[in-house]
Amino acid sequence: MTASSAADALSSIDATLKSCEASAASLRARGKEHLPAFKALVDRIQQLSQRRRAIADVARAEGRKKGYEAPEARTQED
Repeated sequence: MTASSAADALSSIDATLKSCEASAASLRARGKEHLPAFKALVDRIQQLSQRRRAIADVARAEGRKKGYEAPEARTQED
């Protein structure tokens, strides 16, 4: 994975995370945490967060070899 493709992947994951988090917040605000859709969103957010950390770790390791520093791993703000 090159630094630019890693950055693209991280950017894509960030956009998807933002969308999922907004949807989950909307359901939470309406008291819909009991719905399967809410649980699916929470699961998806966790999966994306794990994938983002893994890609950031790989990009950071490869970047050290090439003098590039990947964006930091994102923390989930729940």
